[in-house]
Amino acid sequence: MIVLVISALLMSAVAVTVMAQDDEHDDEHAAETVEHDAEHDDEHAADHDAEHDDEHADEHDAEHDDEHAADHDAEHDDEHDDEHDADHEADHGDDGHVADGRALFVELGCVACHGENAEGTEIAPPLAGLTDERIRQQVRAPINIMPVFGPDVLSNAELDQLVTYLTGLPTEDLEHSHDEHANAGPFRQQEKIIRRYWLALFSLAEGDIDEAIFNIEQIDAVVIAQHKAKTQQILLDLSDGNLPGARAAIQEALAGLPVTDESSDDLRIQLARFALLEEDADAATHDLQQLTGMDDVIGLIEAGDFAAAQEAFDEALVSLGASLGGDAEHVHGVDDDHGDGDDHDGEHDDEHSDDGEHEHSDEHSDD
Repeated sequence: MIVLVISALLMSAVAVTVMAQDDEHDDEHAAETVEHDAEHDDEHAADHDAEHDDEHADEHDAEHDDEHAADHDAEHDDEHDDEHDADHEADHGDDGHVADGRALFVELGCVACHGENAEGTEIAPPLAGLTDERIRQQVRAPINIMPVFGPDVLSNAELDQLVTYLTGLPTEDLEHSHDEHANAGPFRQQEKIIRRYWLALFSLAEGDIDEAIFNIEQIDAVVIAQHKAKTQQILLDLSDGNLPGARAAIQEALAGLPVTDESSDDLRIQLARFALLEEDADAATHDLQQLTGMDDVIGLIEAGDFAAAQEAFDEALVSLGASLGGDAEHVHGVDDDHGDGDDHDGEHDDEHSDDGEHEHSDEHSDD
């Protein structure tokens, strides 16, 4: 009996030992499995990350190459376009303007009066030898029966083309001189008209409607045909208070012409000089009354002594230190950017100062 008990105890001990060994083996196996799985996961993750990095790097490189190629192509295209434009401009240039100007000369009907090649006819003079400014003045503000070509009919760009054509005409066989002295009367008349237009525009900017009316009346007295119809309409607009309409019409007459560098006083000085030369007492007296220190000159005009009045006028200018090339600057609406008839204010940027003194301002640079 005792032997059986001891045997049973021994067998139990052996079983416990075996079970412990099995548990230890299972734990070791499990640990190995975990370690193996972790190692496998790390290797897989590393392989996946490396593969992802390679793919991302390839995509980034491809994208960068595409962007670089696109930038290079765009830059090359821009350079090519610039070179093409420059070559086209060099080829077209003045020759293109001459051809376009010639086409406009025919299209506008200029050949009917001035001849097929602007050589002149019985009713209109030749145009070769005229200066750039004279052509522009005559186109916009003619002094004879020539039609008015405003910016609504002939834009500033087209006027440039026409000027290029006409100033390039040969003058070797020109019979009629366009010398300033030989044609002092017409050229002086043209200068007066343009200066009166500028002075009228300045007067509107200063709010002096009566002065604007006087200057337009001076123009109206010497022009005919279409130009006279234009000045009549301006006078009507001024009388009716339609200042924007009057201003726009004056701007059209000056469109495409060089912007004056003369102040209001400079304009009056030149106009008074013209009036004295022509012994126009009314115009001379009116313009001189707007200037200071001219009482003696006005007295001589009233006495009818224009020769003495001219001498006194020159002396007065010297004593006043007056300059004939004043400080007037740009007026809105009549420069290259805004000279195509747009409805601009035509006013100076700087309005009157408190003491009423007029100040011009520089708009530019378009307008």
